Amino acid sequence: MRWGLTFGTGAVLLIAAAMLGREMWSRGEGVEVRTPSPSPSASDVPVRKPTTVFDRRATALGSLAFDGGPPDGDPRARLFIDNQIEPRLVRMCQAGWLPPPPRGQDCVEHVHTAGYRVTSTLDFALTESATSMLKDAIRTGLADGCNCHNGAIVTIDPPTGEILVYVPNQGLTEAEEPRSRGDIDQLTEINTSGTAFMPLTFLAWFDHLQKAPMSSLWDTNPLQIPGLGTVTDPRADGGSEGLISARAALGAMQEVPAFRAAEEVGIEWILDVAARLGITTLAQHFDPSWQDHAAVTYGSSAGTLGPNVRAIDLAFMNATIANMGVMVGTPTLASSLDLGNLKANATAEGEDYDEARRQHRLFLRGDLRLPGTRELDPIAVLEVADQNGNVLFRQGEPERRQTIDSGSVWLLHTVLSDCTARFIIWPCGQSNLDRALDFAMSDGQRPPAGLQFGRTAFPLEPPITLEVVMAGYSRYGATVAWVGNATNAAVSDGPHAGYAASNTVVQLWKTWMGAYHDALQSRGTFTIAAGFDDLQPRNVTFGPFHTTATDRDLHTGVPDYGALCEQVVNGWFRNDVGYSSECESAQIDTRDGSLASPQTPPAFRTTREFRRLPEFVPELAKLLAEKLGIPVAPIR
Repeated sequence: MRWGLTFGTGAVLLIAAAMLGREMWSRGEGVEVRTPSPSPSASDVPVRKPTTVFDRRATALGSLAFDGGPPDGDPRARLFIDNQIEPRLVRMCQAGWLPPPPRGQDCVEHVHTAGYRVTSTLDFALTESATSMLKDAIRTGLADGCNCHNGAIVTIDPPTGEILVYVPNQGLTEAEEPRSRGDIDQLTEINTSGTAFMPLTFLAWFDHLQKAPMSSLWDTNPLQIPGLGTVTDPRADGGSEGLISARAALGAMQEVPAFRAAEEVGIEWILDVAARLGITTLAQHFDPSWQDHAAVTYGSSAGTLGPNVRAIDLAFMNATIANMGVMVGTPTLASSLDLGNLKANATAEGEDYDEARRQHRLFLRGDLRLPGTRELDPIAVLEVADQNGNVLFRQGEPERRQTIDSGSVWLLHTVLSDCTARFIIWPCGQSNLDRALDFAMSDGQRPPAGLQFGRTAFPLEPPITLEVVMAGYSRYGATVAWVGNATNAAVSDGPHAGYAASNTVVQLWKTWMGAYHDALQSRGTFTIAAGFDDLQPRNVTFGPFHTTATDRDLHTGVPDYGALCEQVVNGWFRNDVGYSSECESAQIDTRDGSLASPQTPPAFRTTREFRRLPEFVPELAKLLAEKLGIPVAPIR
């Protein structure tokens, strides 16, 4: 079932329309994000305001209704119309995909008065199921003390790029519970995805620096970052992984090596990969909230924080990863934003302030797009007919564009889809009732899937978490689940709270993905869920790979790291690029182990291999090397 949307002069009617014959296919060092007030405490947090995404003009267009007020029906359905359907129809009108408006009307007014009947991609039965599971998850989470009153779920079909499920909030009114406000679309809000953003950082590291999952990083945990404080990855054993592999670092969402990966590749490459995979809100000196563009400067920590990202974009990113870097969708029809003419609400006055408001409104609607970001959007509109039933537009085959090398995406996928890569923190899951990061169907199948967890935390004492996110994909669905509060009030999370909010979003994502795949199976989409083997690119190989990683699953007992530079393990790598050695050669004076000098006799000279130190705070790596016995070249 799909939701059909009838655009008339009085209201918007929601009708269930059967789509017969249509199968479901399934180097700055910091990040300065808008912070007009000090870091929030549990009682002092900014209130997230609902967003107006269209011109109000002479009529009240709050839900595409006119003077009679909003239509009856679910407010979440109206948000899908307001934020996905209506702006899309306006752009289609402006691009000439729909009949031009009559004299005296523009496309906004025309879309609201033409009486169009629109069939959307939204699947009614699946959306109802996801809505019910969201409410159950929030109810259970509150009983467990999460203080998380709201949530959202979106699912996009990777092969078609269609938005199938869109649940933007729990749907309560502000009078019932302000923290669950049903008039705020949490799927288009600008939020922070936390470590759910890390896949982009490591993908940029793989692709630009020619690294592989078993390439290693100096895991100097904790890490002192000038101007930002200390980044710490707490672990059950309290120790460091030493030279951690990218596989282990990403699998267990370790922020110290992720920061080092971001530092090595550079934030500009991370922003570039984010744009190529579907994130539309990130650019230097650009504030998607339109408060103060000059105040937004991203540094390496953005690679671990994922600030200023929409959940709907994060889902589209995961759909693109599921397609091995092929973005599937429909042309955006958006105009390119002129970065040289940006205005800001907090700094502009008079006409410039009006222009700032206009720019912001058009950006939120999707009418303006950052230059260099994606040219395709998820598909929300399948068909548009006029009042007489004449079809004016029908979505054909979606466009497909390879946005990044499929081999690099495959390397990323092999980590995100491997539960054993999470060995530092999680075991592999047994069912949807546990807290491991994988899911199962009711018949016991565990569809191959990649996923990542994230949370937005402030380093106070105890730490404060604003929201938690789970993002992932299978061959049949890319899903993002968000849990938090509409007022931006802190949720209860972290070890002192038993990770209550984190457990809530993990359980929500797992149970929904299990039910979603059950539903597809019952519809005949598949009997046995497909994996990704048929998508494996030709330019990747699993085989012997040189690495200096000291992951504890590679070294048992009392490890001897003296021969790390000769260590070879089996892992995935690209076969069309060359991988540089992680070690360096140095001439050593064998009498005392110092660097050989011109005065060192040949009989006492030897060449040895040493692990390179990082460029960023190498002294911490030097101390770690001395502690663990990792050979590094002497300074003199």
